[in-house]
Amino acid sequence: GFLRYAVTIGVGEGVGSVSRSVDRLVVLLFLDPDRLGIYHLGAIEVPVSLILASLVTVMVPEVSRLMAAERHGQVADLFRMAVVRLSWLILPLFFFLFVFTDDVMRLYLPAAYADSAGVFRCFLLMLPLRCAVYNPILVGSGRAGWALAGSVGDLVLNGLMSVGLVLWLREAHPGGSMLGPAVATVVATHLQVAGLLLVIAHLVRRPFWQLVPWGHLVRVSVFALIAALLSHW
Repeated sequence: GFLRYAVTIGVGEGVGSVSRSVDRLVVLLFLDPDRLGIYHLGAIEVPVSLILASLVTVMVPEVSRLMAAERHGQVADLFRMAVVRLSWLILPLFFFLFVFTDDVMRLYLPAAYADSAGVFRCFLLMLPLRCAVYNPILVGSGRAGWALAGSVGDLVLNGLMSVGLVLWLREAHPGGSMLGPAVATVVATHLQVAGLLLVIAHLVRRPFWQLVPWGHLVRVSVFALIAALLSHW
């Protein structure tokens, strides 16, 4: 039983990895091959995964213990506390990088890759989603299959939207066709996270609007945005 459950978790992670590569495949197949390098160097996620992985390691056994004891309120409080702590790192980092994208890209890449900045900005829009970790709640409560279903849905939606947008932009706005797969990836990821939040709210028996500390996120966002704009000025 443990092995079957582990296989479900592993397949879900594998599907997620494939989904993160679909956009690059679409660029390679439907655009000029020389655009792939420009896209690939801009389509990067800020490496906060080490922090998230550490949090997952701690949360999964605790969530499992609390769910087995039917302490759903404590699971919801644990989730909210994780969001609060992560937001102080993730949101200032997001606004700083978004405001200073052009400067960061000039340091990161030669001038020939200036078009990578637009792709990088698109991918930055997924960074605020890292203020929470979602799979530990599902895995710890015995619902790894639901996480797998979310990953499959993200893969299918991402693939369909990437192809559709790149074909449309290639005809209507050739200069912006490279942004199609990036936008598709961002939209698919946001929809997947929205679905996961609804599932988690159902599991912990909390209304959706009470699951996430929205007021705190708004306050930190305003603070981080003002700080980033002032530092840029």
